[in-house]
Amino acid sequence: MPTIEKPAAIAVDSEVQAAVDRVLRGVRDPEVMRRAAERMDRMREEMRLRVGDVELAVSLIRETRDEG
Repeated sequence: MPTIEKPAAIAVDSEVQAAVDRVLRGVRDPEVMRRAAERMDRMREEMRLRVGDVELAVSLIRETRDEG
């Protein structure tokens, strides 16, 4: 009989786990959503400063359109 290995435990950030739990319960917390939006905006700006403006969507759309 073949041995079945258990999958490795996945470490999940407690904040992410709390967000998933809220979603599963259907709870919308405006303050948490506002803080998350601010954090995403800050991360987006940091990335833009590091790498510059990246227009991936434009080239991907053009590639898709030109293939058909």
